[in-house]
Amino acid sequence: MWHGGADRTVDPANADEIIKQWLDVHQLPSAPMAEDTVDGYPHQIWWNADGETVVESYTITNMAHGTPLGTAENDERYGMQGAFLIEAGISSSYHIAKFFGLTKWIRESQEIDYRASGKADPGQVATGAPPRHRRRCRYLSRPNRGRSKK
Repeated sequence: MWHGGADRTVDPANADEIIKQWLDVHQLPSAPMAEDTVDGYPHQIWWNADGETVVESYTITNMAHGTPLGTAENDERYGMQGAFLIEAGISSSYHIAKFFGLTKWIRESQEIDYRASGKADPGQVATGAPPRHRRRCRYLSRPNRGRSKK
C-alpha cells in the first residue's frame, strides 16, 4: 500500500482500511511486525508464518495525490515527473516490482544479454555461477513471443 500523507483526493484513512482488509485476508495482527524508513519515508511490514512479507505500507509524508518517483536501490531513475507523477525521492514502481520478485529477473536477463553479446557477464565474473531461471529470462527478453508477425 502506497499513500501520500497530504493527499486531498483520496483520504489517507482509506490506506489504513485497505491495509486492514489485507491483514484480515492473511489473518495477521493489526500491529506491524516491523517498522523502518525507506528513503526517508515510514515503512511498515507484516509477514506470514513462513516469514514471507505479504503486506507492506509506505506513507509518503507531505505528498499529494499521485505516484512517487525517484531513484531505486540500484541508483537508477524510474519514471519522469508529470501529472500525478511526483518527484518524492523514492520509486514506488521499483519497490512494487521488488516486492513481487521482478527486479531479480531484470538483473538475470541482463546477464543473459551479456553472454549473447560475447562480453564478460558481470554476475559470472563476480561469482563464477551461471544465471538462474535462464528460460524465464529468455522469455522476458522476447516480448513478441507467440504473436503473429506481420
